[in-house]
Amino acid sequence: MGSLVPIRMMRQKDVAAMLDMAESWVEQIRLRGGGPVYHKFGKNVRYRVEDVLTWVDGQRRFSTSQAA
Repeated sequence: MGSLVPIRMMRQKDVAAMLDMAESWVEQIRLRGGGPVYHKFGKNVRYRVEDVLTWVDGQRRFSTSQAA
């Protein structure tokens, strides 16, 4: 078997810390949709670092009148 590349995964609390937001906010945006892509392993929710960074990039706005 070839060498395995580790996948960098984060928990909800890690995403909250990364974004300087409350864990409850991360949970709510996940439940409503529109947040970063996530993975479910049984009851465990995990986020790939790359997916969170991609989502963050998508939140950029240049004007308050720009559609979300």
